[in-house]
Amino acid sequence: MRIEHIGFLVSQPIAMGDWYEKHLGLKKIRSLGDNEQGVVFLRDDGTGTVLEFGRLKGRSVFNYNNMDPLLIHIAIECQDPTGLAKKLEAAGAEIIGESPMAEGANERMLVKDPWGITIQLINRVNRLNSGKGDN
Repeated sequence: MRIEHIGFLVSQPIAMGDWYEKHLGLKKIRSLGDNEQGVVFLRDDGTGTVLEFGRLKGRSVFNYNNMDPLLIHIAIECQDPTGLAKKLEAAGAEIIGESPMAEGANERMLVKDPWGITIQLINRVNRLNSGKGDN
């Protein structure tokens, strides 16, 4: 068994998909509709993890800006979390600072994307998804 995707209801799914593709290198694998009612699926280039950003008329959209940044976050593995945080800030993200959560990480930063979703940028000593039966 494997996780097929992780989904978020958001205010502007297509715009978010474009931003994540351009600035984080995720690959858009499906996009339907528009920001008013649409969905975009993005896949990473390492593990094949898929994120879904969608919006449905009549459904509530979470206000990610008004919640604790660690309540829900997308963790992105990278070599230079601080450098990437600065690049994302130039693209409209907000740097929150160093993440207090991340055992076994060399470096970790928290940023909020332009829509308020927290992204944890992490350079971990021992990868979680190494496929070696980690506990």
